[in-house]
Amino acid sequence: MKGSRHLRTGSGRVSNVSHHIDITCPCRKCFSSNDWNSEWWEVEVLTAANLVFDNVEASHTTVRLFYDKEDSPDVTLCGDARVGWININKDKCLLKFVTCDDKLGGKIQEALKHYESVEKLLYENYRDIYSGDQRFMWIVSHPHGGSKQISLGTWKYNYSVASEYKLIYTTCTCPGSSGAPIKGVRYRLNVHSGCLKSGLSYSCLT
Repeated sequence: MKGSRHLRTGSGRVSNVSHHIDITCPCRKCFSSNDWNSEWWEVEVLTAANLVFDNVEASHTTVRLFYDKEDSPDVTLCGDARVGWININKDKCLLKFVTCDDKLGGKIQEALKHYESVEKLLYENYRDIYSGDQRFMWIVSHPHGGSKQISLGTWKYNYSVASEYKLIYTTCTCPGSSGAPIKGVRYRLNVHSGCLKSGLSYSCLT
């Protein structure tokens, strides 16, 4: 963004957390220190490939966590990221961060477990809605690097590409929301890709 040291801003979601014990932590802090930690966490973040393209960009990427409101504490992961995989055709990228901050690693892991349990509970309690002709969907984003915003809307078109699909939807977004997680009632969690000139938005391929 102009006037900012951040070239691009967008969103993403933590998709997996791995806890490692009795293995030397590979973070830069430990690598340059004689006191290496043997307990650390690898945090995977799913986002859009139009935000982060390769390991060079990943190494300069900062992720702010728990940014629910403007006065949220500044909790970040940065400096030790690499690309786990990237798919340009789908516009998806998986970043892998490393931290040996035990409190932070544990907090992220517990937050992900809580999300997964709530998602399962919602499906079990509202199974009939999930199986019906529902177009309701929502996006959780951080527009232009700001605090969390939740947008509600509906999908209008579903384009099938081979065995995959891309949704076009009315759910309010802006160009700074790429990489945000989106969820339709009848569709699995996906990634927001961008906006059309018509004002509609579109997802990455599943």
